[in-house]
Amino acid sequence: MYKAFLIKYAEIAIKGKNRYLFEDALVHNIEYQLKNVDGTFHVRKENGRIYVETEGSYDYDETVETLQRVFGIVGICPVVRLEDKGFEELKKEGLWFVCADMGGEKMYDLNLKGPIGLVIGNEGEGVSRLVKETCDYVASIPMHGDIDSLNASVAAGVLAYEIVRQRMS
Repeated sequence: MYKAFLIKYAEIAIKGKNRYLFEDALVHNIEYQLKNVDGTFHVRKENGRIYVETEGSYDYDETVETLQRVFGIVGICPVVRLEDKGFEELKKEGLWFVCADMGGEKMYDLNLKGPIGLVIGNEGEGVSRLVKETCDYVASIPMHGDIDSLNASVAAGVLAYEIVRQRMS
């Protein structure tokens, strides 16, 4: 079961001090709404993101439904930190890991229809050798012209889209 959720929310012209007030209000409202859900939850802000972390057992569907009702949340992405649960444990649960790297197979040639854990490295050095070796697939995004790499968030979006495209076909 997932131990944390990354909350994505709509930012409609929220800048400066007002953004922090909005985030504080969102955190407070999430905490308030989760009091009605079975389970123990901790809501925190970190680096411009809001995480909901769980302890023990909880009802996944009820938690996601509650979070979707809260205050303009537009997406909920399950998050697992490696220090919480290793690759091998997640693989035992049926997750296949796909790592983004320029030296991998073209993403179109990989079967990305099953349960996928997407691994994106940092923009300077990419994914470490050890993590890359642990992944089931190493996927490259075909590039044209003078562009040889993408920033991490763009690479994640492109690979996520390819996963969805394959699942819909």
